[in-house]
Amino acid sequence: MKNLLIACIAIAAITWPTGVFAEDFEVIECGYTYYTHLHGESGLPIVTNYRQRGVIRSTGAHAFLNDATYYVEGMLTRPPSEGQYLDFEEGDGRYAIVIVDADGDMILGHETGDITRYYLGAGARLSGEFTDGTGKYQGIRGAFEFSRLPQKEEKLVDALQQHLAELPPFGPRGWHDHDMCNRVTGSYEIDL
Repeated sequence: MKNLLIACIAIAAITWPTGVFAEDFEVIECGYTYYTHLHGESGLPIVTNYRQRGVIRSTGAHAFLNDATYYVEGMLTRPPSEGQYLDFEEGDGRYAIVIVDADGDMILGHETGDITRYYLGAGARLSGEFTDGTGKYQGIRGAFEFSRLPQKEEKLVDALQQHLAELPPFGPRGWHDHDMCNRVTGSYEIDL
């Protein structure tokens, strides 16, 4: 009987899930983006550095990432072109993201896609993954996608402006920059 009990405990330990069930989430984020083209040679692939700061508000059933802020930085590379932005071929972009919630806990991850064509409404798709975290997010894994909002969320834009005023500027306002609000939906789980 003792051996049967030990075998049952061992099987349970091996097959017991190590994480919690996946949680769906939905947030709205507003961000300020500043970009720099790294060269002006039209015969080379276009390489652009993007930096973005923003604020997040939860719209889901629970308060995942409510009142969080984030920082994104990365590169976008697209084929050479003499055309305008909307005529550019789809580029390949990868951007690191650091999210800090109201308690100071962090989530690390990345976003992928052509951020220029997405913000210009040219059909590009942006998505991302959570890869690491601290505090209550330690062991987080997840995926998310962006969808454009038809209009900016005024209260969130005000919070964004306040957040930006507390930080050193990326560069001169109004030159190579834009801001936008997006709906972000996805799911995540945290390994125990």
